[in-house]
Amino acid sequence: MAVTDNFNRADSTSLGANWTVHQGGLEIVTNEAKAVVNGITVERYNAASFANDQYSQTKHTGGTLIEGAAVRCDLADTGDSYVGFGATLDFFTIARYDNNSKTDLAFTAEFATNNAILKLTVTGTSLELLQDGVSKVTTTDATYASGAAGIVTLATGATLDDWEGGDIGAAAAGFRIRRRRLLGIGA
Repeated sequence: MAVTDNFNRADSTSLGANWTVHQGGLEIVTNEAKAVVNGITVERYNAASFANDQYSQTKHTGGTLIEGAAVRCDLADTGDSYVGFGATLDFFTIARYDNNSKTDLAFTAEFATNNAILKLTVTGTSLELLQDGVSKVTTTDATYASGAAGIVTLATGATLDDWEGGDIGAAAAGFRIRRRRLLGIGA
């Protein structure tokens, strides 16, 4: 199951009822999500449940600012999550936030492209950050096993657009089951 938000609605001081402020705060400005605080901002999507293996992706529209995707955001909103972000000036990184305290897990000194799709996936303990489908950073971490997908920014004025989040593996598993039934394999 995938859910989306293109943020195409009237300017607002929040992202709306489907989003929960996990840390910081975002608002809608000119049909984009925009950071209103300096420092870490994470919001999780609350209108769907996510499997433990999940992804989050968004369009990086903030120019030279830092923004990206979040996965396994804790539902108690204590500030625990995995985030993957890029900056057009110099890097991609995957980090873990523990009660709003950041620990970098993986980093590469490479430029992010403005208007690119940044996607963070988590399967088991494996995390991967992709830009337009190309892997940029991978790592493993077993701290968080579940939570919701969301978005992240690290500077006032950072903007995101065209968010999508969903489960990993559900479509492939469904295809295998239908194929087995079609071929008469198994029950």
